[in-house]
Amino acid sequence: MARRGMLLAALCCMICCGCEGSKSAPAPAAGKQVASDKDESVVFTVKGKHGETARVATDEQGVSLPKDFPSDVPIYRGATVLTAVEMQGKYNVTLKTTDSIQQVFSFYEDKLKTGGWKIGATMGSKQTKLLNATKGTGSLMVVVGKADDKGTVINLGVEGK
Repeated sequence: MARRGMLLAALCCMICCGCEGSKSAPAPAAGKQVASDKDESVVFTVKGKHGETARVATDEQGVSLPKDFPSDVPIYRGATVLTAVEMQGKYNVTLKTTDSIQQVFSFYEDKLKTGGWKIGATMGSKQTKLLNATKGTGSLMVVVGKADDKGTVINLGVEGK
């Protein structure tokens, strides 16, 4: 069930980014969609009208970060990467940890400041905290929230360099 939720979140992200996926069919149109489903992992690529592509990987046991994911964006220590989306130099990554929301949020505030990022707006409640940051021409949105179970979910949206 959680896998379907992660997949749905990744698809919503692509739709919001303007990517056009193929409709459900027994065999996808050539070049439109490539998918694989091994146990609990799903990896697929969607091609848009103008040749843009989005690659989505999701697995509750963990997936790799996208190949060109910016090295100056910190990844929370010990967290599992559940979903990784890459689309034309934009990235959306979802991680999960057993640490508290406040521990994770403090980590990102500290690491981004010491890493040369300029933190803009921050906001939050007891169950969700977010911040945005910029560095050069890059921007980062960090959302930290309570997971369905006892964990914490981290979402990183990255654009530019």
